[in-house]
Amino acid sequence: LVNELARRLKRDHPELFLRTLAYSNHERTPSLIKSLPDNVLIDICPWWAPLPVDAPQNHHYRDLIRSWAPWCESLGIWSYVLIYSDTTFGFPAGEKNFVIPNLRAVADQNAFYHAQGLRLVSTQVMGEQQHWPWGLYAFSKTTWRPDETPETLADDFSRGYYGAAAGPMREWYDMLETRAIAGNIDCRRPAPELIGPGTIGRLRELLADAADREYGYMTVSQVV
Repeated sequence: LVNELARRLKRDHPELFLRTLAYSNHERTPSLIKSLPDNVLIDICPWWAPLPVDAPQNHHYRDLIRSWAPWCESLGIWSYVLIYSDTTFGFPAGEKNFVIPNLRAVADQNAFYHAQGLRLVSTQVMGEQQHWPWGLYAFSKTTWRPDETPETLADDFSRGYYGAAAGPMREWYDMLETRAIAGNIDCRRPAPELIGPGTIGRLRELLADAADREYGYMTVSQVV
């Protein structure tokens, strides 16, 4: 069907692309054809764990994206890495998640897309994002600057979002993200192991420090 539609489109509108999805049960490369027309753009739809590309939970999508390269000249991504809202996926109705530390994960994934030569990167969000705004910033920034380092992203975001509380909030975030990456902790579901007994005291101290600082026209406690 896609090949026939692409043939007709090229005949009538050679300047256009036919964009379709490699999604869910149809995410793998075709088994009955050898290639796709050059005016077809395939959007692969990875449901990454909020971890770097080489984390064990992400091997499936890493390998899937690589497998599509010989089949289609124009590949894109429809990423679900930012879809998580305050009450989405595993959290009881009305119960809010603590945090998804995904800045480095998002930056690593977008750098991977760039290295694979993908032509288009899209995403979507669902509901409020107040518990992981750094991922939104990292996705936007690295879509057009894929070589931006996570350290620069974290510094810029912390200064711009937390103002005078950038120091303690950056340390708070780094503690959580370091623990998530080192332990391959998938925060798409409730992950109490993200906060261990050896860190909870320091995390509380950092939040208290941040909440006492001024942030422009509001106190940091309103932002935190």
